[in-house]
Amino acid sequence: GVMGSSIALHLSEMAGRRLRVAVIERDATYEWASAPRSAGGIRQQFSLPVNIQLSLYGIEFLKTGLKDLCAGLDVDTDVQFRENGYLILASPGAGEKSLRENVATQHACGATWISLMSSDELRNRFPWISTDGIALGAFGERNEGYFDPWALLQ
Repeated sequence: GVMGSSIALHLSEMAGRRLRVAVIERDATYEWASAPRSAGGIRQQFSLPVNIQLSLYGIEFLKTGLKDLCAGLDVDTDVQFRENGYLILASPGAGEKSLRENVATQHACGATWISLMSSDELRNRFPWISTDGIALGAFGERNEGYFDPWALLQ
């Protein structure tokens, strides 16, 4: 799937393309693979620095890295990335505290485009969302959205 293909691509690049890498996939048609069944979301809104850092690498890979790694190959690298953001909502109390801590961690890792929004700001920006019981939101202004996992597998 995507993980095996990514590992093969990176190994090949690390070896200066002197290494021939093959991916052995039990489901060669990807009929049962999880990647084409997923929404292909990517975000940096996590609580652990390692997950944020992996996603920071992932977004750069989707935006430019895949194209760079496949330069000179007959490969379509357009994975249809749509940068529309991610919105995480929190309830008052523990949820709000946790969201504030998470955003501080995200900013410390370099994801400074994630903004905290009060319920009034949420209501103004997203008028179709009911903010009853919502204390706070975090919105990724850029580098978050979705892509086509099937296109990535190709």
